[in-house]
Amino acid sequence: MIKSEQLDKFDRNFLFLVMLSALGAIYLLLYWRSNTNFNNFFIESIFIIGLFYQIYQKQIRLNTSSNYVAQIIGFAIILVFCFKAKYLFLVEASIFLYFFPILTLLGYILFVSGFRGIYQFRRELFLLTFVVFLSNILRFLSNRYEGLSLTFISAKLSSFFLYYIGFEPQRQGTIILVNDGAVDVYFDCTAVPLLIPLLKMSLIVPLFFPSLYKKIFSLFFLSFVISFILSLIRIAIMALVVNDKTAFNYWHGYEGGNLFTMIGMGIFFGIILIKTPSHNPDEIESPPPKTKVTLRDLPIFSSGLILIIVLLNFIFDTRTLAGANRVADYELPQNIELPYLDLQDSFSQPLIPISEDDQPIQPPEELNSQQDYDVILSERTYKFQKGDDIVTVNLRYLTNTFGTIESYYQNYTNVPKLENSIDRSFEDNYYLKFVSDNQTHLTACLNSEGKTTVTRAQFASYYHRAYVQPSKLWDWLMGKRLLQDRRCLWIELSVDNNSNVSEEELTKILSSIVEYWQSRFPPLR
Repeated sequence: MIKSEQLDKFDRNFLFLVMLSALGAIYLLLYWRSNTNFNNFFIESIFIIGLFYQIYQKQIRLNTSSNYVAQIIGFAIILVFCFKAKYLFLVEASIFLYFFPILTLLGYILFVSGFRGIYQFRRELFLLTFVVFLSNILRFLSNRYEGLSLTFISAKLSSFFLYYIGFEPQRQGTIILVNDGAVDVYFDCTAVPLLIPLLKMSLIVPLFFPSLYKKIFSLFFLSFVISFILSLIRIAIMALVVNDKTAFNYWHGYEGGNLFTMIGMGIFFGIILIKTPSHNPDEIESPPPKTKVTLRDLPIFSSGLILIIVLLNFIFDTRTLAGANRVADYELPQNIELPYLDLQDSFSQPLIPISEDDQPIQPPEELNSQQDYDVILSERTYKFQKGDDIVTVNLRYLTNTFGTIESYYQNYTNVPKLENSIDRSFEDNYYLKFVSDNQTHLTACLNSEGKTTVTRAQFASYYHRAYVQPSKLWDWLMGKRLLQDRRCLWIELSVDNNSNVSEEELTKILSSIVEYWQSRFPPLR
């Protein structure tokens, strides 16, 4: 039993600092294990430390207090997200990390300041939300408004820069041609990758130097100027060395990107140090008075202790994302039994992706990440005999997909050409019929709910239903299912056009395959 005399040894503000520090450390640990780029991690760390320090100082000035209801709700939010992080799947990691810092900070604010704290700390909540979604906002604006197309603007300005320094570039849209080579400017080659960390720094610096709040727009302008000038130089360098594969890969890859990030940061902080007046010692805030902990503050003491235990648990969990799990590897069986069909042969035939220049790329020997889209975990071709005819069944097990059948056929070389397809359905199952290379094909995507779809909207309609079903939400929280289960068994049937197998019989075969896999869909773990 904890006595009041024992609690007197603790400072109430120190307990808040422990809680806030533990939350920041948990998020940064998750961030590092999902994004191992040191520059990104360093900038994210500076931002989180600066923001959380500002929140800590503000709550001391406001002398915040909360009630038990708000404390229970706030800490419940924190625990739910920390608990979910232990049972997270890699395919959910990127989305999860968008909301983890925002909602756990909201939970902390409710815990220390009650419901009125949402208004008191509205600026800090907005700032964190804005920074978390900053890259997505810039990408959306660039894609939404053609006049703001950063790729087009970057290509145009880079061409002008090359011309100004003595070269004779030619430009076709976003493609720059110079020195018998060509480089296509993509979104990640624009100023945005450098602009994002500089904008973060522009928002962080005033947290440590409040006198710069009046110059916040000057900091934004400085960030834009530095990022655009350096990005133009980098694109120009890539255009000049495009025929030298080693040099191009260096300047196009992480090494070149990180080098320009470091240069941009150096210029940014150098200008700030030159332009910012020296700090007046009289302006330094005195340390807050020590506030003794009473029995009423026991929830704060307990919560801080729990968060430290959670943090230690994450630290000693060495898996990729402090608990993140991969979708279980799965090998399609060599034999499957279908009614009225005799299996003659089965073999694996990997699909060959199409690169951006329409040249085939050999598939990688090993999957580095399940965070990529349309990752094929297993594939197998089955040859069945039906009378005198051969029915070919191709099965491919994909994860992190949106179930758009047409995109599958556009992304690989060794698949039939999907043209003039016809939508068909049976028993709430959808599939496409098309003819290619003198063969009739039926194709569909079988989801984990046991239904086939062919479009993104159809596919999404099934996993969206989990949002309003308490049992499925609970299973998601416990790591037994994905909130957006984007796994698909891509089914493709084909027969020769001159075969005796009718479309009705082929549809029955598709139905039997669906029925077979409804009870045998690959396990999540």
